[in-house]
Amino acid sequence: MTTYDFLEFIHDQLSRMASLNEVTDELTQEDGNLLSAIGGTAEVIMEYANRTKDSDLYQIGDDFEYSVNHIGMRAYFKAADVLKETKLKIEAYK
Repeated sequence: MTTYDFLEFIHDQLSRMASLNEVTDELTQEDGNLLSAIGGTAEVIMEYANRTKDSDLYQIGDDFEYSVNHIGMRAYFKAADVLKETKLKIEAYK
C-alpha cells in the first residue's frame, strides 16, 4: 500500500460518513470507532508533515481532522464540502 492508497482509503471512509443525512442518520458504533481512529491518524499525519516540512501533506491531514470534527458533530455537509477539495489535494499529492 502506498501513501496515496492510504490517504485515499481515509478519504473514502470519511466521504461515506459525510454523505449521511443530518436529520435521520447517525453513525454506527463501528463507524464511530473508525472515526475516532481516523482522528488520531490525522494528528499523526500532521505531526509527521510538520517534522518533514511537507505542507501539502499537512493540509490533507488538517482537512481530515476538520472532517472528523464535523462528522462527530453531525454537520455532515461541512465535512462533505471540505472533502471535495481534499480529493483534489490527494490527487495532486500522488
